[in-house]
Amino acid sequence: MLKMLSKKICPLLSLAMATIGCGKQITEENPASDRIVQNQELPSALVINLNSDNGQETLYSIPENANILMPESLRVTGNDLLNKTVVIYYNFDSSTAEYDYQCTYKSSATSFALNLSKCFNDLGEELSMATEYEFPIYYSKKIKMVLKDFSSNISIDAIYTVDWK
Repeated sequence: MLKMLSKKICPLLSLAMATIGCGKQITEENPASDRIVQNQELPSALVINLNSDNGQETLYSIPENANILMPESLRVTGNDLLNKTVVIYYNFDSSTAEYDYQCTYKSSATSFALNLSKCFNDLGEELSMATEYEFPIYYSKKIKMVLKDFSSNISIDAIYTVDWK
């Protein structure tokens, strides 16, 4: 009987001892807790703003390689919106003024937008159906937006869908 009782009690006592322990709190050392790691995810939409109060052009530094979809139009706010043209240069190199491709947007009389007129590569070849394809942009380059017809109090937003690599 004693043997049978010890077979039943021993496993229960072992379990109880493991659960209760000796009263000392065990902390697991975590090397990652000594440093803060920030893994920030870039947004899937990119907005580049050109405000005429800050000049006729803006440069945007690309934080990481990506593919973008060209917007069909640019959002415009301001007073004098007629006959405006904006040219956007992609993968622009500030030191050489070279770019991979450019798109021109022009205003229409009935909306608060600049509509895509044409896109060209660096060889001057027209890129048809530019809004239907993804175009690469590179970390070491910039996007340059230029307002060709200067006006005060105009703000232009280019909104891109971006797939960061």
